[in-house]
Amino acid sequence: MNELEQLYIPQLQLLKPVSLVRDETRCYATFDGTVCNGDFIAVKADKGCLITRSRLQLVSDLELPEHHFRSLCIMGCTPENTYGVPEDVIAKRDEKDYIVSVFIQPNVGRTRLFRRGGNVEVTRITYLPSYFDTIDLPFVGNFEKMATMVHELDSDLLSLHLRSLLGELDFDAAQKPSGTYYFRSKALEALCLVMDMVAATGYRAASGGTPDDLRFARQVMDIVDASLDRMPSIRELSERLYVGHTYLCETFKNVTGMTVGAYARTRRIEMAKALLRDSELSIKQVARRVGFETTGGFAASFKQSEGITPRQYRMVKMVQGSEHPAPFSLRQQS
Repeated sequence: MNELEQLYIPQLQLLKPVSLVRDETRCYATFDGTVCNGDFIAVKADKGCLITRSRLQLVSDLELPEHHFRSLCIMGCTPENTYGVPEDVIAKRDEKDYIVSVFIQPNVGRTRLFRRGGNVEVTRITYLPSYFDTIDLPFVGNFEKMATMVHELDSDLLSLHLRSLLGELDFDAAQKPSGTYYFRSKALEALCLVMDMVAATGYRAASGGTPDDLRFARQVMDIVDASLDRMPSIRELSERLYVGHTYLCETFKNVTGMTVGAYARTRRIEMAKALLRDSELSIKQVARRVGFETTGGFAASFKQSEGITPRQYRMVKMVQGSEHPAPFSLRQQS
């Protein structure tokens, strides 16, 4: 029995999926109302490296067995979804709408109660000790070295850099034929980001960011996230934050690795995908909701990012929701 079978299949079966598809490297489940609604996917990205993403809404109370191996975890979630996270890590968290943490997960087995009406939105990269035996990166070292370095890592720094990366580990990417390889590359990229932050010359040498720069970049991101329907100009952002244009643009890119405009476009497409998937708004209404004045401009930007038009994306999601097809070519198992 591999890690996927041991950790996730028993839980998924208790959730009574309408579709459960799996092979040696991936398992995918969809749920439609018996116990919960939504999707779950787990990918064995590499030997000793597992990536999971859950988007579930519970229809009834449920007790689930929970088992975690000792591991290094990178996890993004909403504040109410801190299950599986050590208490000392939870204590450091703030009340942002989306939280990223890096922590050492202890080996633990328990049963947890999930309440009806709760929303579970979690993306998690799990690196088992065996993973560090498979990669030839001298600066990474071994698991015990990573555990020591991560223990004092400031999670607030990570949210700026890892939030976008975790957002790219979505259901669409996992279902592609190259999904396992894509997730493998993202797992290594995330680990390298963590190492850059805790290395001796460390995070500041890599990014040029000071604590003040990081706080400033977070302010900009928060404003953009709250203004996707009417994105403020660089001039308006500068005036609101009482800084010059040059300082705003250079500091934000130095800290995040992208321009303010690129960050806004990424967040707009993420919101558009959620609205297309989960609402009955028209394409025109979705375009307006994420800040596009014309449907044509929205469609062009969406296709450049996702490879298909908004209408095609919605149709694909509707078919998946109604027919629950196998997301990749695997044998169907009950």
